[in-house]
Amino acid sequence: MPARLVTIPISHYCEKARWALDRAGIAYREERHVQIVHRVASRRAGGGGTVPVLVAPEGVFAQSADILAYADRHTAPGARLYPEEPGPRAEVATLERDFDADLGPEGRRWMYFHILPRRDLGRAYNCTGVPAWERRAFPLMLGAMSGYVRHLFAIGPETGVQRAPPSGRHSTRSPPAWRTGAATCAATPSPPPTSPSPPWPRPRSCRRSTA
Repeated sequence: MPARLVTIPISHYCEKARWALDRAGIAYREERHVQIVHRVASRRAGGGGTVPVLVAPEGVFAQSADILAYADRHTAPGARLYPEEPGPRAEVATLERDFDADLGPEGRRWMYFHILPRRDLGRAYNCTGVPAWERRAFPLMLGAMSGYVRHLFAIGPETGVQRAPPSGRHSTRSPPAWRTGAATCAATPSPPPTSPSPPWPRPRSCRRSTA
């Protein structure tokens, strides 16, 4: 039986997990949910209320970094995401943690700042692959969902204002020549759809298995 991946369609942390599992050729069934509902689905799967959550034969992995490490263990040594040498491996892990803790959340806030006022884009992007009842209920849930997201991630009028990066952080750090997919993927949030005809495709349809 393939693993099960619980996600939100537009989450870049979830895309990070999808990408790693696809890259490793690990079969999985994706279970997508809209916001708020995802908290229940996450806990039922053994997570802590956030996604992605991977339910695999070896156990439950409730963080995107843990899912990448799981995928790496199922990849041939020469093709793994993380370097084998201790020094480069530690630096990649540090970069990934920094991106997950700093850039990822700020990218998420910026994306929601732009997408929440656009109900049409919210339906198009946020409901891809979710159960039919969630898709039908989405317009009714959108008010409460928007308030929940704005409160949870502290999204206000100032969120869309561009700010200079903190001194001494990533702004002056050059990526190493051996930079791997793990750090690159962690650093790349999904682009927020802000135009009537976005140039990027909608999230991929929910798959049953990839192998």
